[in-house]
Amino acid sequence: MGQVMTIQDISKQTAAVILEISEVIAQIKEITSTIALAIEEESIETQRISYSIEQTSLEPQESSAGFFEKKETSKQIEQIEKSAHQVLAAAHDLSEQSEILHREIDMFLRLIKK
Repeated sequence: MGQVMTIQDISKQTAAVILEISEVIAQIKEITSTIALAIEEESIETQRISYSIEQTSLEPQESSAGFFEKKETSKQIEQIEKSAHQVLAAAHDLSEQSEILHREIDMFLRLIKK
């Protein structure tokens, strides 16, 4: 009888820890969603800036220095946009992984309760 009670106690403790993990996963999912939204907004703003630079570059150039500054700024914006897309992809991957982990924990908890 003592072993059964010990196993039940361990199962309850395990379930409590898994519930805590589930809460952390939910928090991670919320954070990744927030990051993804911020990156999407940043991407939109970067596209707007890029469009403005492109429109400005179509205007006659007053000096070659201004041309090179605009070209360098355009390259920097492209790099920022590339980085933003990479972070967005990583955030989506993290979100998918947290969902998988959450489902597996739910399944494990159902098995313990049986």
